[in-house]
Amino acid sequence: ETEETVKSEVEKAWDAVMVVHDEVMPKMSDLNRLKKELKQDTVKNAEMIDMLTKAQDGMMDWMHNLQPLKTLKTMPEAEAKAYLDGEMTSVSEVKRMMLESIEKAESELQK
Repeated sequence: ETEETVKSEVEKAWDAVMVVHDEVMPKMSDLNRLKKELKQDTVKNAEMIDMLTKAQDGMMDWMHNLQPLKTLKTMPEAEAKAYLDGEMTSVSEVKRMMLESIEKAESELQK
Protein backbone atom coordinates (compact mmCIF):
# COMPACT_ATOMS: atom_id res chain seq x y z
CA GLU A 1 0.00 0.00 0.00
CA THR A 2 1.23 3.46 -0.79
CA GLU A 3 1.34 6.11 1.87
CA GLU A 4 -1.40 8.01 0.02
CA THR A 5 -3.81 5.07 0.42
CA VAL A 6 -3.07 4.92 4.13
CA LYS A 7 -3.75 8.62 4.49
CA SER A 8 -6.97 8.50 2.56
CA GLU A 9 -8.38 5.66 4.69
CA VAL A 10 -7.62 7.62 7.85
CA GLU A 11 -8.96 10.80 6.25
CA LYS A 12 -12.20 9.02 5.32
CA ALA A 13 -12.66 7.89 8.93
CA TRP A 14 -11.82 11.43 10.12
CA ASP A 15 -14.34 12.93 7.69
CA ALA A 16 -17.07 10.58 8.93
CA VAL A 17 -16.42 11.67 12.52
CA MET A 18 -16.44 15.33 11.47
CA VAL A 19 -19.82 14.91 9.73
CA VAL A 20 -21.38 13.99 13.09
CA HIS A 21 -19.60 16.88 14.80
CA ASP A 22 -20.70 19.34 12.11
CA GLU A 23 -24.33 18.17 12.39
CA VAL A 24 -24.61 19.13 16.04
CA MET A 25 -21.99 21.81 16.65
CA PRO A 26 -24.36 24.57 15.47
CA LYS A 27 -26.81 23.40 18.14
CA MET A 28 -24.47 24.67 20.87
CA SER A 29 -26.26 28.03 20.47
CA ASP A 30 -29.60 26.26 21.12
CA LEU A 31 -28.18 24.84 24.35
CA ASN A 32 -27.13 28.35 25.44
CA ARG A 33 -30.50 29.86 24.52
CA LEU A 34 -32.43 27.15 26.37
CA LYS A 35 -30.26 27.51 29.47
CA LYS A 36 -30.97 31.26 29.53
CA GLU A 37 -34.70 30.67 29.20
CA LEU A 38 -34.70 27.98 31.88
CA LYS A 39 -32.68 30.16 34.29
CA GLN A 40 -35.74 32.37 34.72
CA ASP A 41 -36.93 29.64 37.11
CA THR A 42 -33.68 28.07 38.28
CA VAL A 43 -35.24 26.12 41.16
CA LYS A 44 -37.81 24.38 38.98
CA ASN A 45 -35.42 23.88 36.07
CA ALA A 46 -32.16 23.02 37.86
CA GLU A 47 -32.13 19.45 36.54
CA MET A 48 -32.82 20.59 32.96
CA ILE A 49 -30.10 23.27 33.14
CA ASP A 50 -27.68 20.65 34.47
CA MET A 51 -28.53 18.31 31.58
CA LEU A 52 -27.92 21.08 29.01
CA THR A 53 -24.62 21.99 30.68
CA LYS A 54 -23.49 18.35 30.59
CA ALA A 55 -24.29 18.19 26.87
CA GLN A 56 -22.31 21.40 26.23
CA ASP A 57 -19.39 20.18 28.33
CA GLY A 58 -19.50 16.86 26.51
CA MET A 59 -19.00 18.58 23.15
CA MET A 60 -16.30 20.92 24.43
CA ASP A 61 -14.40 18.08 26.13
CA TRP A 62 -14.69 15.90 23.04
CA MET A 63 -13.36 18.66 20.79
CA HIS A 64 -10.57 19.50 23.25
CA ASN A 65 -9.39 15.89 23.48
CA LEU A 66 -9.64 14.96 19.79
CA GLN A 67 -6.26 14.22 18.24
CA PRO A 68 -5.64 16.39 15.16
CA LEU A 69 -5.72 14.72 11.75
CA LYS A 70 -2.06 15.53 11.14
CA THR A 71 -1.17 13.56 14.30
CA LEU A 72 -3.34 10.63 13.21
CA LYS A 73 -1.59 10.56 9.84
CA THR A 74 1.70 9.84 11.62
CA MET A 75 0.25 6.79 13.40
CA PRO A 76 -0.01 3.27 11.95
CA GLU A 77 -3.19 3.08 9.89
CA ALA A 78 -4.88 0.40 12.03
CA GLU A 79 -4.18 2.39 15.20
CA ALA A 80 -5.47 5.63 13.69
CA LYS A 81 -8.62 3.95 12.40
CA ALA A 82 -9.26 2.24 15.75
CA TYR A 83 -8.85 5.61 17.46
CA LEU A 84 -11.32 7.21 15.04
CA ASP A 85 -13.80 4.36 15.55
CA GLY A 86 -13.70 5.18 19.24
CA GLU A 87 -14.14 8.88 18.50
CA MET A 88 -17.13 8.10 16.28
CA THR A 89 -18.74 6.36 19.26
CA SER A 90 -17.89 9.30 21.53
CA VAL A 91 -19.11 12.04 19.22
CA SER A 92 -22.29 10.08 18.49
CA GLU A 93 -22.94 9.91 22.24
CA VAL A 94 -22.34 13.67 22.53
CA LYS A 95 -24.77 14.20 19.64
CA ARG A 96 -27.39 12.04 21.39
CA MET A 97 -26.94 13.97 24.66
CA MET A 98 -27.23 17.32 22.90
CA LEU A 99 -30.32 16.46 20.88
CA GLU A 100 -32.03 14.76 23.83
CA SER A 101 -31.38 17.67 26.20
CA ILE A 102 -32.58 20.21 23.62
CA GLU A 103 -35.76 18.21 23.04
CA LYS A 104 -36.47 17.83 26.78
CA ALA A 105 -35.74 21.47 27.54
CA GLU A 106 -37.93 22.72 24.69
CA SER A 107 -40.82 20.56 25.81
CA GLU A 108 -40.34 21.75 29.42
CA LEU A 109 -40.47 25.39 28.27
CA GLN A 110 -43.69 24.73 26.33
CA LYS A 111 -45.51 23.56 29.47
